[in-house]
Amino acid sequence: MAVEPLSDHDDMTRSDPTPRQLRAARDEFRRLLQARAKEPAWQRFFAANPYVLTTALPLRVAPRDIVPLGRPGRSEPDFVFYPHEPRSHPCYGVIELKRPDSSILTVPRRDIITLSRDVATALAQAQAYASQLRRNLTGIYGTHFFFGNPSQLFLIMGVSDDLVTRVPNQIDESALDGLLPKDCRLIPYDTLLQMFEEAVPPSIVVLWPQASALLNDRPLEKTIVKELFDAMPSAFNASRAQGLNAIIQYDITGHGGGHWHVIIDNAVCSVIEGSARNANLTLEISAEDWLDMSSGKQSGQMLFMSGRLKLRGDMALAMKLGTLFGR
Repeated sequence: MAVEPLSDHDDMTRSDPTPRQLRAARDEFRRLLQARAKEPAWQRFFAANPYVLTTALPLRVAPRDIVPLGRPGRSEPDFVFYPHEPRSHPCYGVIELKRPDSSILTVPRRDIITLSRDVATALAQAQAYASQLRRNLTGIYGTHFFFGNPSQLFLIMGVSDDLVTRVPNQIDESALDGLLPKDCRLIPYDTLLQMFEEAVPPSIVVLWPQASALLNDRPLEKTIVKELFDAMPSAFNASRAQGLNAIIQYDITGHGGGHWHVIIDNAVCSVIEGSARNANLTLEISAEDWLDMSSGKQSGQMLFMSGRLKLRGDMALAMKLGTLFGR
């Protein structure tokens, strides 16, 4: 297992992922999990999308620091991670993959719980690989690299239902503590997906045909913002809101701003100027950014990522806005 101080990754893995790439990776993750994909498919997926691991796992590394290995016929880990550029408090370690259908626990007796053979094998492999990685990194960075920086081991395998169904009710959850060493974390695939999903920005697109015509390069003023809100019911896709009951609060700040809320009641949309008491979702954005996002000049995703669009409340509802008010 060779490690190098410079990365051989391509440009895609060097740069930070875009919101679209994050959502595409999330959708592919869901598909693989639904299809009960085998280990080689997961190796390819994480190698192509290393930011899934750096986003979901508690790692202080960049996507380019995740190095895929796991080549057929070789005794090596699936992934190792270590800094390719000098930094304070570096971290390094090993990520081992097993199948989602791998068992995690065994219960030889009603009051005893142990790790499965699959986990024990993966743990032993990860520990051996971590020792080898440490020796290799010592030759590159020196022994000072390891002061206060123990290796980290991650085992990705199984699904969380295995933990629920195999642990008898009479066994306290504290019995699970101590089964793994402190430097090792076992994460089921569905748990990893949930951790990743929480970091994926929602797809926020608020765009309708009337916006461009209403704006038409007019100077920013409250009357334009109000006209956009007045036009929202006509751009509402009622067929996509069957059974939906929600209140969406819009706090438009700065020159030309104001407060409006949208009430969606089972495929009927109404817009009221002023603040709502019990909004399911609140969007806060400047008037200028709101107009740019409405007309398509600015991406809602990028405004959200940059902090210029703030969301509070039901994020699942936020992800539906592009379908409720879209072309």
